[in-house]
Amino acid sequence: ESEYRPQWIHHGRIDPRARQIATLIADAQAWGLDPADYEGQRWESIFASVDAGSSNSAVELARIDAGFSISAMRFISALHHGRVNPRRVGFEIDVDEKRHELWTFLDQVGEDEPVAEVIQQIEPEFDRYELLKRHLARYRELAAEFPWQRLSDAKVVRPGDAYAESAYLARLLTALDDLEVTAGADGIYGADLAAAMKRFQHRHALDVDGIMGKASFAALNVPLSDRIQQIELTLERYRWFPQRIDVPVIVVNVPSFTLNCFEVEDDGAQEMLSMDVIVGKEFPDRQTPNFAEKMTYLDFAPYWNVPRSIALRSLIPEIEKDPATLDRKDMEIVAHFGASARPLPPTPENIAKLRAGELQLRQRPGPQNALGLVKFIMPNAHNVYLHSTPQGGLFQRSRRTFSSGCIRVKEPESLAEYVLRDQGDWDREKIEAAMHGDQPRRVVLDEPHWVLILYATAMIGEGERIQFYEDIYGHDAELARALAQGYPYPE
Repeated sequence: ESEYRPQWIHHGRIDPRARQIATLIADAQAWGLDPADYEGQRWESIFASVDAGSSNSAVELARIDAGFSISAMRFISALHHGRVNPRRVGFEIDVDEKRHELWTFLDQVGEDEPVAEVIQQIEPEFDRYELLKRHLARYRELAAEFPWQRLSDAKVVRPGDAYAESAYLARLLTALDDLEVTAGADGIYGADLAAAMKRFQHRHALDVDGIMGKASFAALNVPLSDRIQQIELTLERYRWFPQRIDVPVIVVNVPSFTLNCFEVEDDGAQEMLSMDVIVGKEFPDRQTPNFAEKMTYLDFAPYWNVPRSIALRSLIPEIEKDPATLDRKDMEIVAHFGASARPLPPTPENIAKLRAGELQLRQRPGPQNALGLVKFIMPNAHNVYLHSTPQGGLFQRSRRTFSSGCIRVKEPESLAEYVLRDQGDWDREKIEAAMHGDQPRRVVLDEPHWVLILYATAMIGEGERIQFYEDIYGHDAELARALAQGYPYPE
């Protein structure tokens, strides 16, 4: 409580704390923010004027003091929970619980602890967040120094082909840390360039074949300024999630179609398990949502309770034509989805009640089950969970948007083994036996695991290298439009 006394100006001089904060604000781009939102370039000259005693009246000093408080609070707020309310851009994430009394924070900024360290305490506590900030700085340097140009994509280029732009391609891949040796000067797309292209393709979720086709050229021709924006948008989304998500944590990143499990080791969070996933289709009502919740239990050999929309669209018409469809697809008509439900005969009357919504349709446990052999539940408002799938061939695709919103995992046995690793005698053999059982079995986790479902088109990958992905749902474009409006951002 300042009791209306100036917060930053004492006896006509600027408090050192204000100068520390002003320095950070002027460098707001380091966090992927816009210094103009906080009048970042003005405060140094204003403070110099105050310290020089350039005829600042008491009223003017009060205005400067209050104005800087507003800029500082705006900056702190952006770092703590982001600039745009995620609900305004289609993300059902509640940032209200992260909001705090900004005046209280300003009062806590003391001269004994560097302001930069205090501010760091309000940022997301993910090591990936810090690493992204480092890559942001590097890409800004690249954008300022590297003579970027567009590559011609008129033809497919294979290893050994003559390629007139090989020298520039080599410089580009070297700048991006995908090429470590001198290559390309002879006008040939040789083995060294092809090997570097494979590294580039891996970092951009492309088919890793060393062939420069349409998709590879499209990724190569993304301007560095666009890559910078991808990093900035990912940093913004990180700020929407809870301030601290304790490890172990399971992270699903939708645009990269990957799942990673992290635990704490002596030198920070370490990746313990990684696998491919399938996510929701691109239709607005089929997209995988983004949220953070705790996984609390597993269901082995689950029933699939068929959603009414799917039953009406594709299954009931088949059953009406041929009731034997039920047996072929391991399905049954039931009065309800409870554990006590018993199968009802597929009489014309029951099928009519099924269409009317008076009865339900479910699929029995087994190899045909749409949920596979196990599902991993983190209770949430979207009714989204992780599960295995009988359609393993879909994991061969590089773009895996095939589900209705839930997340299909490629290695369900490994994921079950991971989450049950400290729980009784759940070894691999017991897990596989439960998965192939003919009756559902629920296992409640002794220690729930955080599951963080992200939408990040720029992420940290192997060896702390940055990876970029396609904006499959258009969320980047929507968030960029919201941020382009400038302050005040959508609340």
